[in-house]
Amino acid sequence: MDTFLATIIVIFAVSVVIGYLKSTMRDRTLKDFNKFNVIVNFKNGRSIWGKMKLFANGFIITYPESYDNITHSETGYIVYKPEYETIYSIVTVIDDMDEKMKVRRNSLNITFENGFLSKIRRRIRNIFAAVNDAIRDSYTLILGKMTAKSAVLSKNKQYADQLGNGVIDVMSNAYEPIFEYLTGRKVIYEVFKDNTWEEKSGIMGRYSKDFLKIINAKDFVNFSFCYKDISYSLDAYGICTRRNGKFLKVKNNRNDNVYFCGKNNERPEILPNEEKEFEISEEKKCTVFFSFYTDTDIIFPRSIAFVRHTTD
Repeated sequence: MDTFLATIIVIFAVSVVIGYLKSTMRDRTLKDFNKFNVIVNFKNGRSIWGKMKLFANGFIITYPESYDNITHSETGYIVYKPEYETIYSIVTVIDDMDEKMKVRRNSLNITFENGFLSKIRRRIRNIFAAVNDAIRDSYTLILGKMTAKSAVLSKNKQYADQLGNGVIDVMSNAYEPIFEYLTGRKVIYEVFKDNTWEEKSGIMGRYSKDFLKIINAKDFVNFSFCYKDISYSLDAYGICTRRNGKFLKVKNNRNDNVYFCGKNNERPEILPNEEKEFEISEEKKCTVFFSFYTDTDIIFPRSIAFVRHTTD
């Protein structure tokens, strides 16, 4: 086989492999929430909830039931990968998981710390990530020698460089020695919110170059209900609401206190099994906000959260 044909075959084969891997590889931190019920909070204050279905280029949140948006029915919300920077947090509420999901959650959290196969996989991934620059330098050296012998490569060196870098990027990912040491340990992390940094505690979970997971984080769960008509009912996470014009009845079926985020930053409290009525906007389309304090697993973009302290 002559050099020209061999080079064409290699370039084609590598392109196919890289294309396939990039189209199937998903963020390893977000994978922990795949098929879980989650609340996605965006930086603009909006939130959506439902079951996550993760893909390589984004994820879909499937609603518990179809949502009537006046002119059409919606069954889910799509977040594309370029929109990840608009996310503030992705939350799972531990108490609201069914037994099957709790077993799966425990399995995931044990695997990243103690699983033999998981450790081997992490070590291989960490080797490629840690020596990323050395691999790139070696590839450049090999390519330089091959280029002198191949007319095809000499004319398409930039394309060959892209192929090689693509292989390395697919094989490696973020490697943080400190994070590797802290995985499974209790930590203090900081989150940027309302123009200030807040310190919170939890257990260090999985991480990637874009996201950081905190396990068993006691925190406020914030989410919104959007009413499309003056007569509308919405229920989620044990909070049952019934709208009638400018009045909203709220029943708290949770074991935690629920806070209604009302006018002038007021946060009236609704006790467990208590029902209260609030005055809201008279506009046909209206959004209201709730929060409650409970045990959660949370994924943050690394642009707004980082681990600051170790703790007991």
